[in-house]
Amino acid sequence: MMANLLPQNQKQELQKCYTIRVFTVFLFIIGVALLLIMILLFSVRILFDRRLVELNHNYNTMLEDNKSATSLGSLITDTQIKLKLLKREEIPLQIIGGIFKPIIAMAPKDIFFTQLSCVNNQVVVNGVARFRKNLQDFIIAIESHKMFLPISYPFANITQKENILFSLTIKLKDYDEQE
Repeated sequence: MMANLLPQNQKQELQKCYTIRVFTVFLFIIGVALLLIMILLFSVRILFDRRLVELNHNYNTMLEDNKSATSLGSLITDTQIKLKLLKREEIPLQIIGGIFKPIIAMAPKDIFFTQLSCVNNQVVVNGVARFRKNLQDFIIAIESHKMFLPISYPFANITQKENILFSLTIKLKDYDEQE
């Protein structure tokens, strides 16, 4: 073993330089690691930004395709309704609502409906009329409408004078008969 012949103050100075060198190397390693991490994070950010732009583009394309698919779906639904009408299958609800509107509009204020139904190209209207005159006016108005054929109804509908419970069966004209 060799004896340390340096004086105490030089030993402390050497220890201090050694500590500074170790600390400097440690800070250098940490700085290089932080620089590498920042480079990696920056490159990941660039990749994610590109992917985000691509995803936004795909999303917008999908929205446009969905809008065209929705309009195509409504076009198909309208075509199916028209085909059902041409085949004389069941009448869709939109058409039924269009049939009831003129009937309701022609009704005098003293006629109250209890039931409106549409079956096999016929509209059945049940209700209460306050006076016979109101019911007769209603029947005349319906028969004069271009959409309906003459009405069939029980004779009992017009035998009473007031508070008449009535039932009318209205046949719809074919499209070629309406013109």
